[in-house]
Amino acid sequence: PREIGGIGFDATCSLVVVGDDGEPLPVGRSGDSDRNIIVWMDHRALDQTRRINAGHHPVLDYVGGVISPEMETPKLLWLKENLPATFTKARHFFDLADYLAWRATGSLARSVCTLACKWTYLGHERRWDDSYFHSVGLGELADERFARIGTEVVDPG
Repeated sequence: PREIGGIGFDATCSLVVVGDDGEPLPVGRSGDSDRNIIVWMDHRALDQTRRINAGHHPVLDYVGGVISPEMETPKLLWLKENLPATFTKARHFFDLADYLAWRATGSLARSVCTLACKWTYLGHERRWDDSYFHSVGLGELADERFARIGTEVVDPG
């Protein structure tokens, strides 16, 4: 309606995983697909975080020099290593705020804010760093041209 000027979503750094038709995919060993979100405070990816930080990739300079287990690439690496069927079947990986926007609009556009702050997207260069994803063990995301984590990146507003 004309009375609505806009809708905004804000969320913590939580990873949402969906399949081909947007169906939820399980992110836990229980296999419960209704549990398709790794919430921000979930630290299951501590080992992956340590390994990523040990690589000292220059992209980490843009997230304070180290990555947190609450950020998305350690969670993605955990999924790949521990639930490979979910990782392979996933059509889209979203930050929760971008997932809510997708559900409301159908647009796969991702916020530069969520990607730069939580995913290691180089917002100032408007690009992902292929070498980072290859170095941490997520090279297939780069090889797929980042289709599953976001190719259309938009500014706030």
